[in-house]
Amino acid sequence: MNIKKKLSESLEIPEDIISNTPKITLTGKNLLKAENYRSLVEYETDVIRINTSEALIRIDGSALNINSVTDEIIEISGEIEKIIFE
Repeated sequence: MNIKKKLSESLEIPEDIISNTPKITLTGKNLLKAENYRSLVEYETDVIRINTSEALIRIDGSALNINSVTDEIIEISGEIEKIIFE
């Protein structure tokens, strides 16, 4: 067991918070929230690519829009068709 996992368990804190693991939440087919992302790589109305500590994530769809961006969270809306880990 690694140190971050042990720390997470002993402090009862979710491991993704301590390890900065990306967390993707999809609500229906129209709203995606990515937490712990590193950077926005590409932004078009049919494709958005974001970099995370684990992988480059590609979101394919139509009428894609970035609703909000903070240092830790990016929220994307539109008709989401695919999520690909590159």
